[in-house]
Amino acid sequence: MQSAFTLAKEQYAQPNGSDESSLSLKTAPEHEEPIMQFFALHRVATPYHVMRAFPGFFKYHNKVMRHLNWLADRGYLAKHEYTGRFRSYVYNITRTGYERCRDIPKMNLSRIPYQYEAPKGKQSMHELQITETAVSIYEHVRHQPGIELLEEGRFMLQGESVFEHLVPDYWYLERDANGLMVRFLEMIAGEESGTRIRQMFEEYGRWWGRPEVQEFLVRLYEKHGAQQPQPEFQVHCILHSRNWNHTDSWKERMAMMQTFHVDPMMQARIWSTTNDDLSNALDSGEGINARIWRRGKDLLGGVRQRWERVPEGRRTRFVDQCLREIPRYSLFA
Repeated sequence: MQSAFTLAKEQYAQPNGSDESSLSLKTAPEHEEPIMQFFALHRVATPYHVMRAFPGFFKYHNKVMRHLNWLADRGYLAKHEYTGRFRSYVYNITRTGYERCRDIPKMNLSRIPYQYEAPKGKQSMHELQITETAVSIYEHVRHQPGIELLEEGRFMLQGESVFEHLVPDYWYLERDANGLMVRFLEMIAGEESGTRIRQMFEEYGRWWGRPEVQEFLVRLYEKHGAQQPQPEFQVHCILHSRNWNHTDSWKERMAMMQTFHVDPMMQARIWSTTNDDLSNALDSGEGINARIWRRGKDLLGGVRQRWERVPEGRRTRFVDQCLREIPRYSLFA
């Protein structure tokens, strides 16, 4: 079974309607509620994602397929098939599924508003890559006793007033050997220009400068036991080019070049990797914590001073050299 990062390499894979020959359970699945909670948070997933999110529930692919097909038969999920180079099934929660979730105890749907149509085409793949990232984080945290995933969110930030104009693709609060850190994920793919990427970084910088945002971050850290916390955060970018003429590395270079145009404090908060690197790391078994992440922090100091002296026409080559020379890091300590 391929990860979403591997599926994303199939440039022209598109949903191709529902599969008509799948088997489902004859009675209600025993794991209906946790599966529906998972879809209420992530909205879109493959059976492979569900298996990895709930390793204690499922050992075999056909079992999870039967569970998901039962939910789809009742209209809680919608099922589609990708028929590119790789074949995969994709499920997304429906309005009926959200109504079903309202009957589940401890489910707070008020912060996860149902206000979008089922993603299609490239948007579907975009959301699958975000689900893949979240599930990969679950897997790593599950096997590392020194790391805790304390909070997470995907669409629910829209319920917070401080995120009225800025909603990350995914966010989580983790605790590792370095302490607590809020991390915002941005999946940057498709046709985003360098200018648009720069504007996104600038939006994060302006957002952090608001007093209510700093108060929000401090309260979040205090909630989990931090003493005298600082309103810190990181932005983790996963770069993917859908253009046959450009590689994912080209997209990463474009993004990291934009970090030189924002405030140094914001540049230091930006991390990057590529869809290709994540796909290879997952396929090899290293997982999301492989040393594939670059930090904007390593482009500060003397590097940034040299950048300012480099002529405009030579800056692309300069950034290429910098990305080859700076170290790569693991995501978690």
